[in-house]
Parts: sequence; structure tokens; C-alpha cells
Amino acid sequence: MERELKIKIGVVKRTTNDITSYQKEVVEEQGKLDRYKDDEFKLKQQKESIAESEMMVRDSKKRLAVALKDLQTKIQDNVVAQQDAEVVAVIDAAKKALE
Repeated sequence: MERELKIKIGVVKRTTNDITSYQKEVVEEQGKLDRYKDDEFKLKQQKESIAESEMMVRDSKKRLAVALKDLQTKIQDNVVAQQDAEVVAVIDAAKKALE
């Protein structure tokens, strides 16, 4: 596989992993909200943390959409790459993350 294609695959993989991590972080941080219901300051900080993580999910999804489009454009005329198991798996995982 050529170098540029490997880089594009890496970008899609990394961004997909970022989305997964931020989504887990949102869930974990929301679970902590109950702990801070008596402390107004900590509750506010926790809500800000959740909002920031949610923002990062949205931003990462935008970046992933662009990276996925770049990858699909790159492999459009490359039949071998289109059938490569790694490429197919990366594209499927990215599409799932964008849902």
C-alpha cells in the first residue's frame, strides 16, 4: 500500500478512536453528576467538563467526515485498496462512529 493511503487510513482510525474516547468520557462524567449535587461549584465544573467533551465529539465527527471522504476519494480508482480488509474495516468503523 502506498504511503499516502496508509496516512489517510491512520487519520481515520485515530479520529474514530477519538470519538469513541470522548463518548465514553461524556458517559463517565455524567455519572459523576450525582456526587456533586450538594456542591454548586463542583457541579458547575462537572457540567462544563461534559459540555467540553460533547463539543469534542461533534468536532471529531466533523474531522472524521472529512478524513473519511478523503480516504474514499483516494481509494475510488484503486480496486485493490477497495477490497483490502483493513480499509474496509476502517471505513465501516468510521461510518458507525458517524451515526
